[in-house]
Amino acid sequence: MTFLSSSYFFQKVVLVLYLLSLIVNAASLCLCIFRQSRLTAKLSIAALLTFNFFCLLLLNEGSYCIPKSKATFAAAEFVVNLPLWVVLVVTAFLIAASVAEVILFFRQGKKRLSAMSVKESFDNLPSGICFCEKSGLPRLVNIKINDLCIKITGKTLLNAEKFWEVLAGECTAGNFERMRSGEKPIIKTDDGNTYSFRRVEHKIGSGTIYEIIATDVTKQYALSEELEAKNAELSAFNKRMLEYGEKIEELTVERETLEAKIRIHDELGKLLLATRRNLSGEATKKERRELLAAWEKDVAVLGSAEEYSRSDAYEELDDAARAVGVKVEISGEKPKDKRLKKIVVTAAVECVTNTVKHAKGDVVRIDLHDEGAFLQIEITNNGNPPREKIREGGGFSSLRVLVEREGGDMTITSEPVFRLEIIMPKGERE
Repeated sequence: MTFLSSSYFFQKVVLVLYLLSLIVNAASLCLCIFRQSRLTAKLSIAALLTFNFFCLLLLNEGSYCIPKSKATFAAAEFVVNLPLWVVLVVTAFLIAASVAEVILFFRQGKKRLSAMSVKESFDNLPSGICFCEKSGLPRLVNIKINDLCIKITGKTLLNAEKFWEVLAGECTAGNFERMRSGEKPIIKTDDGNTYSFRRVEHKIGSGTIYEIIATDVTKQYALSEELEAKNAELSAFNKRMLEYGEKIEELTVERETLEAKIRIHDELGKLLLATRRNLSGEATKKERRELLAAWEKDVAVLGSAEEYSRSDAYEELDDAARAVGVKVEISGEKPKDKRLKKIVVTAAVECVTNTVKHAKGDVVRIDLHDEGAFLQIEITNNGNPPREKIREGGGFSSLRVLVEREGGDMTITSEPVFRLEIIMPKGERE
């Protein structure tokens, strides 16, 4: 059985299949040319297309038996009189080749990087990006930054220069909350999201292209605000702790003074009762002498308690230094601030100890210089100069910790003489 002797319906179905295969081959060849595929692929598809075209032409002319030319008629008569299974094999081959072409181009389309794929990726970026000329004319704008422009200015991104002026704070138009202006502005939109913007300049040939980048920093900004709030709470807590530490010292002194006064009061009460009892009766000379000694003792204790309650830190320093044979000379205005007073006295006590122990001296000089926002403390002594560089340990290490904890700076010089310099900030410590 041949193609010509087959039914009319079967012949038309075969011709339609050849026509569909021809259309697919033509489309594949166009895609190859458009995608600039390799030459071998173009030649293969072109050959398949030509073969398909001539098969369709000969089968169509042979089925009608309308000779247009002797050559064409002879070829057509040969094709239509071939066994039917040959025609079916060729038809199946052409259809399979067409399907393979479609599958191959579909797979290559996913793997191949084209201009359209770059544009789609650019549009779907989570960050907003815009390339524009110096005049503000946009050259490439993705969807994200265009949406941000609509949220911020209410308009589509048509002039990138004006959009940047709004972001940088040069123009106040827009419905948003500005967190920071300048070269790296931060904007909070109505939907509660926060974005950081920056502009980068690119030199391309003799022209200039600006790139505007928008980054979503909502989580980072929320964390920074939370951190600032916690730092503020910590600073307030630290301030309360410092005040509490200072008050503890005052309360301790007041408590000790009060206990001493209560003790003296009780002793005086007992002494008055004993005196009254002795005066009402006949007391011996021995009892009177004991009573008089008790009065002298209580009066001396009362005087020392009053002196203790009225003593000052500088007076205590002077008394302690005199007790070890050292004279403390202080020049400059003595600070009344408790924090600075504590630093001055602590440093002086440590220097007095080292003067007696190492320098074998008897004079410690303290120079206080008011430098506006800072207090400069310089302490020197007479006696033997240090033989080597002083290594901090014990007292000086503790003093450094105290100074640096209060925001100050401490320097020790060994040559040519011992010199301790402390710079302390005035006022409340941050």
